[in-house]
Amino acid sequence: MTFSEYRPVFDGNFPSETSVRWSLIRDFIQAWHRVQFSQLTESRRHNAIVELEDSVGCPLSPSIREWAFLCWDLEDLSSWDLVFRDYMSMTMFCATHSDSVNRDNLTALSLMNQAEGDYHWAVLSQRVSDIDPPTAGFHLDFESEKDDSFIYDRQWSSSVSGWALKHILTYLHISAPGGFFTTNLTDTEKLYELRDCASFEFDELRVIEAPNMVITVGPAWGNWETQMLSVHLWKEAPLPDFLLPYMRRSHYYSQSLEAYKC
Repeated sequence: MTFSEYRPVFDGNFPSETSVRWSLIRDFIQAWHRVQFSQLTESRRHNAIVELEDSVGCPLSPSIREWAFLCWDLEDLSSWDLVFRDYMSMTMFCATHSDSVNRDNLTALSLMNQAEGDYHWAVLSQRVSDIDPPTAGFHLDFESEKDDSFIYDRQWSSSVSGWALKHILTYLHISAPGGFFTTNLTDTEKLYELRDCASFEFDELRVIEAPNMVITVGPAWGNWETQMLSVHLWKEAPLPDFLLPYMRRSHYYSQSLEAYKC
């Protein structure tokens, strides 16, 4: 398959059906990251999941299974680094609540471990059989003498599929040959120029698609009260005029867009 341009995949919709969501996520990775997926045989899928469920000690939900299939496919295709910077983990770990009063022990299934090893995105063990369970974050307990002591941080998404797409979009700059930039938005900036573009919202994130461009607007990582604009270009092309003021005030951008800072 040849990739000559990126055309919107989601068509302004991220539906609630779990299977449809995962199909769209794969379509998006194939279109944006230029990854040509191959189909795992049913027997291989079954054997791999049985082995994984044996290792974690419980049945896994359809959405967690789809996450595992996606990770294995990307690894088999040597395409992991095109999409993610962190690591698939799929292991159980123990944690505690962040509330100093409520320090009950928690058990969770890690979906991904941050590259630095100090953060897990995970599903609480009592929810791993839900069709598309919520995904939470757990950070390393820096006050503990143990290297594997983690504390509940926050819920990242109401679903595994939603978390997966958000994580892919967070690191979309890894595969943005045309360039990228981010900048914070003020409360009054509404990007009315994008009102006719295909867009959808989920988990406080707005995703806008246009030919050869994906834009997201949502809470800034670590500064959740601030709205951040992120623009990614699939190939080199002039920035639309209405994006120029945002690019000029950006402090995080690709070298390919340096000329717009003048």
